[in-house]
Amino acid sequence: IMNNLKPDAGKMTVDGRTYTDKRDQKRIYEMLSILPNQNDLIAAYTGREHLQLYAAFWHRSPHAIKTVIDQLSLEAFVDHKVDQYSLGMRQRLCFGMQLLLDTKYLLMDEVTNGLDIDNISLVEDVIASLKADGKGIIIISHLLSSLDQMCDRILFLADGQIGLEYFPQSTENER
Repeated sequence: IMNNLKPDAGKMTVDGRTYTDKRDQKRIYEMLSILPNQNDLIAAYTGREHLQLYAAFWHRSPHAIKTVIDQLSLEAFVDHKVDQYSLGMRQRLCFGMQLLLDTKYLLMDEVTNGLDIDNISLVEDVIASLKADGKGIIIISHLLSSLDQMCDRILFLADGQIGLEYFPQSTENER
């Protein structure tokens, strides 16, 4: 979806427009964001420095940084170096970096990985707020319990194909 790998089949259509090659990369990144990987964090930088880098690179307002810090309760550690962060703190920072981009569509791989129960609830609340604001969200997860609460539609994939489609709030589900 992010056009990092050349697809061997299919096409991607977003909002009625089809994207076919690397020349479309900038337009894709203006609409879609992906949850950063914790391995991409720079250990010697603080969380705030990561957020500032993202804001500068993606031309976002520096004022949005404060909003993200408050929204995800990062204040207690945002000025510490990332190498001092726990797994959950790193995950919240990565989620904050994605939120800072304020894209129409968000792709999240294991967004609640490493979070304790309180922070899972915090992330779920933020995702519900994004959904209410009309954002399109794709979550990849092996933790199915929280997906029922966050998702309108759940797809189970096998060998690149939809094996099962499930609608958590519906009494009728398809195979």
